[in-house]
Amino acid sequence: MQNFPRLKKFHILLSITMAVIVVSCTTKAKTDTETEHQTLPTEKNSVETSIIVEQDFMQEIVSNGKLSAIQKAELYFENSGLIKSINVKNGRRVQAGAQIAKLENDDFLFALKKAEFRKEQAEIDKLDAFIGMGYTQNADNISPEHQKIANIRSGYQAAELQ
Repeated sequence: MQNFPRLKKFHILLSITMAVIVVSCTTKAKTDTETEHQTLPTEKNSVETSIIVEQDFMQEIVSNGKLSAIQKAELYFENSGLIKSINVKNGRRVQAGAQIAKLENDDFLFALKKAEFRKEQAEIDKLDAFIGMGYTQNADNISPEHQKIANIRSGYQAAELQ
């Protein structure tokens, strides 16, 4: 019996909530004035152009659209690498053959030194191959067949290509 007042309050609260939900879910019939849309007259967008001259720019222009260059250029380097410096500012003219950018060449200098070392090592291995064949170090009368064999064994031709 003690739960009866609580249950009665719960039923009243539930009834009020349901009534609010039912009233808020009903929609009003739209009148003809609400459904009509007013169309605006179409206007042509006019655009004025002018020749650009290098000077101080004192006016702010806000516009939408796309801008594209008349002429484009693609740049390629002989080797891949990181760009060390860019020698031209954006939008400037350059002469044909001018250096526009410079790559870091630390890796290439290291590769060059390494290739030179391999070539020297291959020359020594080639001399060892000649000595192993019975020739002296300063022999000028080495047969082409023996030279070919010494070049292959020492890796001299591969070192020359690098």
